[in-house]
Amino acid sequence: MRKILAAPQTRPITAGYLITALAKLAVRFGKYEEIATALAAISKANNLELQQRAGEMARILARKELADILLVPIEVDEKELKTAPIERNGQTAEIATENKAPENDLLSLDLPVQEPKKNSDDLLDLLSSPVNNEKKVENVEKERVAQGAVEALRTSDYVIYFEINRNQNNCNQIAIRSTVFGLSDMELNNFMVQYGVPVGWVISAKPPSKRVLEPKGGAPITQILMLENRGSLPLMMKTQTSYMYRSQPIKELGQINPIFN
Repeated sequence: MRKILAAPQTRPITAGYLITALAKLAVRFGKYEEIATALAAISKANNLELQQRAGEMARILARKELADILLVPIEVDEKELKTAPIERNGQTAEIATENKAPENDLLSLDLPVQEPKKNSDDLLDLLSSPVNNEKKVENVEKERVAQGAVEALRTSDYVIYFEINRNQNNCNQIAIRSTVFGLSDMELNNFMVQYGVPVGWVISAKPPSKRVLEPKGGAPITQILMLENRGSLPLMMKTQTSYMYRSQPIKELGQINPIFN
């Protein structure tokens, strides 16, 4: 794999997958330091996307206890996602799809499966109101993104934007419209993003507009998220994204940018 990474004809998108694969193999075969050293060298590549991905994986591998959590294979039967709990590190969490609160163990969650009920209509109404957010979108998709939307997560295959609105009548409630644009040269099938939030937060996800992410320049996937804070922790969010790239199933973890303050 390292020879392929070093080859000049290797495309950045291919190199990105190889970096992720190397990190996962490092955990599987206990080659933490060896692979971390290799990835640290790649983090000095000319491509900014490869720098970021290689640097992130190298930092994860440098913390063995963290790598053992984030990079182990996740075996999930999609038919049982709505009912089957997942156990890890002595804690039970649940991965949910579409209507069900998409909580999982990305943040070592231990949330009850609940949805915000009070003022839910008000939250949906917020998404038709102007967004009050000073952070600006500065990228090639800005002409196609709603005014006030902010970049939440970017990979070589897709980019996610959030329109964030807080309920003026209840500061603990937030409505988010997620918009996902494809950056790949081909469509991504069975595309699904699941969101994890800290203990004390309740999140409810409406079904996405579709499950096929069109290639770069195509129509996006949109989804409504409603959150309510019933605890004291600040909001942060991690993601688990799954899709088919050609015939290859992809599942990757991500972290939403610090855009909630």
